[in-house]
Amino acid sequence: MFSRFQSKAEIKVENADLVLEGRGHQCTGVRGKIYDYYVETSSHSISDLSPAQSLSPTHSLSPAHSLSPTHSLSPTFGPYETETSFDTQLLGLANIMETVLESLTGKLDLGNCLEALVLAKRYRHGALRQAALRVMSDNFLQVLRDPALYGQLKAGERDHIQRQRMSGRRCLMVADMESPDWSRYTWHLQCQIPQEVLSKGCAMCTLDNYLFVAAGFQGTGRLAVPSKKVFCYNPVTSIWTEICPMNEARPHCKLVSLQTHVYAIGGECLSTVERYDPRTNRWSFTAPLPNETFAVAHQATACNGELFVSGGTLRYTLLRYNPKTDAWKQSVMVGSRERTVEMVAVRNSLYRFDVNSSMGISVHRYNAVSRLWYECYNKRMAHCPAFQCVAMDDIIYCVSRQFTLRFLADDVTPGFVAEDLKVLSAAKGILFPSVLALPDKSTLQTRV
Repeated sequence: MFSRFQSKAEIKVENADLVLEGRGHQCTGVRGKIYDYYVETSSHSISDLSPAQSLSPTHSLSPAHSLSPTHSLSPTFGPYETETSFDTQLLGLANIMETVLESLTGKLDLGNCLEALVLAKRYRHGALRQAALRVMSDNFLQVLRDPALYGQLKAGERDHIQRQRMSGRRCLMVADMESPDWSRYTWHLQCQIPQEVLSKGCAMCTLDNYLFVAAGFQGTGRLAVPSKKVFCYNPVTSIWTEICPMNEARPHCKLVSLQTHVYAIGGECLSTVERYDPRTNRWSFTAPLPNETFAVAHQATACNGELFVSGGTLRYTLLRYNPKTDAWKQSVMVGSRERTVEMVAVRNSLYRFDVNSSMGISVHRYNAVSRLWYECYNKRMAHCPAFQCVAMDDIIYCVSRQFTLRFLADDVTPGFVAEDLKVLSAAKGILFPSVLALPDKSTLQTRV
């Protein structure tokens, strides 16, 4: 028996220089070569065995590996005359690539994160891949609106950067839209609200861990006029931006997120509804509220894939909006005709908080599947003020300048729990609570 081996290698070498930034203003120059190589090997074994027992030829083929000139350098090597020297050069090349890829992880932004992701996947560099996806997640809206960037991502990568935005610490956030002074509060200061965002009659909601604020009025006092402006806050980067304005100015509207869109419902003397698409940064009209349904204020939330709107003075009813059919339907409201201050969704149920000046707070629950209303809890409280609500997991937070209550949205034993949360008594206006995920302290140093 004898064996025959054959190998063929094609190597293309180009000179290249790289300047690496050091500490301070120091720079280090590296002169090297770029290797573009192709290797093919084959082996044949022949013996005295019968044809049925003979070994079939085996072939192994390694594809060409092209190293990007802007990121991949190898040190200057001497001639490779033996197999050992060639392996040594490849090992040195791999070490240089590892160093270059590591250096990229701390210098990523929206301009180079896609290229870094491609390199990370090509050379199986996990740390660089995570860093590139983190930059995209931190700036999700910008990535979503860029077809050249978002369109290059695989479906799993798109889901990953969207989910990663919610991976931090979920916190109860409260915005006082009439007072920019947070220094007197006992709560932790997250950011200063820009002066142009502060306004009366505004509305808020969250989507993909962004806070959206529809300004009610522009200007103050007698100079105030209804505003179409909408602002967006990114808690990961702590940056406020102004997005596309609405088609109509709608003070005191309701802003609700449903699936991948933000809806602006009604407003003063308005029955129209607009929908915002973050991917196109555009507002478009949807089906308006039914005629003669609401004359003034209303409450709105999203539950089980639909929008729900309650309140008004002409009819005591509940409206349901289906985004698939772009149509509204009416349901019967059950309970007292007291003032409804809030309506919040938890899982498949709506919780409606009605206030009576002498009796207190009565909570009604509505199952969006069975479509049944019933009163689930009553809390006696004299002279109960207006409040705003937000749900985080199974807890509904009821926030005002006089109290911060917590309501357990339990299917069996719902009710208010211990009142041990501090009150923002120094606030001047109506408080708007929301839930946002803040980055963990351990990851702050790796973020842009």
